[in-house]
Amino acid sequence: MAEAEQSREVSINIPPNQSALPPIAANVCLVKHTGQTFVLDFGFADPLVIAITLPGEGVVIAALHVGRIVIAQDIALKLRDQLITVRGAP
Repeated sequence: MAEAEQSREVSINIPPNQSALPPIAANVCLVKHTGQTFVLDFGFADPLVIAITLPGEGVVIAALHVGRIVIAQDIALKLRDQLITVRGAP
């Protein structure tokens, strides 16, 4: 059986893209946990549809899929901690 690779930390810089991509709006995120990774699917649902839709069993609002991020569990936990810090929560 192969040994698990030791985790390591390196510095990475992501320079701004020379040709900017069009802005993407997302107001919905669905998270799936699969083993040691998280899959985050981002979407956009019309806010007016959300506002006028009454909650009920079987009610599903369709959203336009705008992106997917697959992230390792350890990085997801660091992201969570950073978001909590930025938000200013105790």
